[in-house]
Amino acid sequence: MLNETLSIIQIILQLSAVVIALLIGRFIRDAKFWWTIILAFLLMTLRRVTALLINLNLISKLEGMVGIIDRVYLPLLISVFLVIGIYSLYKRLKEISSSRRESEMKGKSKIHHDN
Repeated sequence: MLNETLSIIQIILQLSAVVIALLIGRFIRDAKFWWTIILAFLLMTLRRVTALLINLNLISKLEGMVGIIDRVYLPLLISVFLVIGIYSLYKRLKEISSSRRESEMKGKSKIHHDN
Protein backbone atom coordinates (compact mmCIF):
# COMPACT_ATOMS: atom_id res chain seq x y z
CA MET A 1 0.00 0.00 0.00
CA LEU A 2 2.89 2.37 0.75
CA ASN A 3 4.34 1.86 -2.75
CA GLU A 4 1.00 2.65 -4.36
CA THR A 5 0.55 5.75 -2.20
CA LEU A 6 4.03 6.97 -3.11
CA SER A 7 3.30 6.27 -6.79
CA ILE A 8 0.13 8.37 -6.58
CA ILE A 9 2.08 11.19 -4.93
CA GLN A 10 4.70 10.98 -7.70
CA ILE A 11 1.99 11.18 -10.35
CA ILE A 12 0.41 14.21 -8.67
CA LEU A 13 3.79 15.93 -8.44
CA GLN A 14 4.59 15.18 -12.08
CA LEU A 15 1.18 16.46 -13.20
CA SER A 16 1.84 19.57 -11.13
CA ALA A 17 5.12 20.03 -12.99
CA VAL A 18 3.23 19.76 -16.29
CA VAL A 19 0.71 22.40 -15.19
CA ILE A 20 3.48 24.74 -14.01
CA ALA A 21 5.38 24.18 -17.27
CA LEU A 22 2.22 25.05 -19.21
CA LEU A 23 1.85 28.25 -17.17
CA ILE A 24 5.47 29.16 -17.91
CA GLY A 25 4.77 28.41 -21.58
CA ARG A 26 2.26 31.26 -21.60
CA PHE A 27 5.16 33.67 -21.00
CA ILE A 28 7.40 32.21 -23.69
CA ARG A 29 4.85 31.52 -26.41
CA ASP A 30 7.30 31.56 -29.30
CA ALA A 31 9.61 29.06 -27.60
CA LYS A 32 8.91 25.75 -29.33
CA PHE A 33 11.68 24.14 -27.30
CA TRP A 34 9.55 24.51 -24.18
CA TRP A 35 7.07 22.01 -25.59
CA THR A 36 9.80 19.34 -25.64
CA ILE A 37 10.18 19.80 -21.89
CA ILE A 38 6.42 19.58 -21.37
CA LEU A 39 6.26 16.48 -23.55
CA ALA A 40 9.06 14.88 -21.51
CA PHE A 41 7.13 15.60 -18.31
CA LEU A 42 3.99 14.07 -19.82
CA LEU A 43 5.86 10.94 -20.92
CA MET A 44 7.37 10.56 -17.45
CA THR A 45 3.89 10.85 -15.96
CA LEU A 46 2.56 8.25 -18.38
CA ARG A 47 5.31 5.84 -17.33
CA ARG A 48 4.43 6.43 -13.64
CA VAL A 49 0.74 5.77 -14.33
CA THR A 50 1.61 2.59 -16.23
CA ALA A 51 3.84 1.39 -13.38
CA LEU A 52 1.08 2.08 -10.86
CA LEU A 53 -1.49 0.19 -12.93
CA ILE A 54 0.89 -2.78 -13.15
CA ASN A 55 1.50 -2.67 -9.37
CA LEU A 56 -2.26 -2.63 -8.77
CA ASN A 57 -2.65 -5.59 -11.18
CA LEU A 58 -5.02 -3.55 -13.31
CA ILE A 59 -2.91 -4.23 -16.38
CA SER A 60 -0.42 -6.98 -17.03
CA LYS A 61 3.32 -6.43 -17.01
CA LEU A 62 4.53 -4.92 -20.26
CA GLU A 63 6.40 -7.60 -22.18
CA GLY A 64 7.85 -8.08 -25.62
CA MET A 65 8.29 -5.06 -27.84
CA VAL A 66 5.92 -2.93 -25.72
CA GLY A 67 8.07 -3.67 -22.66
CA ILE A 68 11.25 -2.78 -24.55
CA ILE A 69 9.70 0.48 -25.72
CA ASP A 70 8.62 1.28 -22.16
CA ARG A 71 11.92 0.37 -20.50
CA VAL A 72 14.44 1.42 -23.17
CA TYR A 73 13.13 3.72 -25.88
CA LEU A 74 10.72 5.83 -23.84
CA PRO A 75 13.34 6.79 -21.21
CA LEU A 76 15.76 7.56 -24.04
CA LEU A 77 13.17 9.75 -25.74
CA ILE A 78 12.41 11.53 -22.46
CA SER A 79 16.13 12.23 -21.98
CA VAL A 80 16.51 13.52 -25.54
CA PHE A 81 13.50 15.83 -25.12
CA LEU A 82 14.89 17.15 -21.83
CA VAL A 83 18.36 17.76 -23.26
CA ILE A 84 16.94 19.57 -26.31
CA GLY A 85 14.60 21.65 -24.18
CA ILE A 86 17.09 22.55 -21.47
CA TYR A 87 19.88 23.33 -23.97
CA SER A 88 17.52 25.55 -25.96
CA LEU A 89 16.46 27.27 -22.76
CA TYR A 90 20.13 27.83 -21.92
CA LYS A 91 20.75 29.40 -25.34
CA ARG A 92 17.67 31.62 -24.98
CA LEU A 93 18.69 32.82 -21.52
CA LYS A 94 22.24 33.45 -22.74
CA GLU A 95 20.87 35.61 -25.59
CA ILE A 96 18.68 37.56 -23.17
CA SER A 97 21.62 38.06 -20.81
CA SER A 98 23.87 39.27 -23.66
CA SER A 99 21.31 41.73 -24.98
CA ARG A 100 20.66 43.01 -21.46
CA ARG A 101 24.40 43.57 -20.94
CA GLU A 102 24.63 45.39 -24.27
CA SER A 103 21.73 47.64 -23.29
CA GLU A 104 23.36 48.41 -19.94
CA MET A 105 26.67 49.21 -21.62
CA LYS A 106 24.95 51.53 -24.10
CA GLY A 107 23.14 53.24 -21.24
CA LYS A 108 26.37 53.73 -19.25
CA SER A 109 28.17 54.94 -22.36
CA LYS A 110 25.47 57.51 -23.06
CA ILE A 111 25.48 58.76 -19.46
CA HIS A 112 29.28 59.01 -19.45
CA HIS A 113 29.26 60.74 -22.84
CA ASP A 114 26.61 63.27 -21.72
CA ASN A 115 28.74 64.30 -18.74
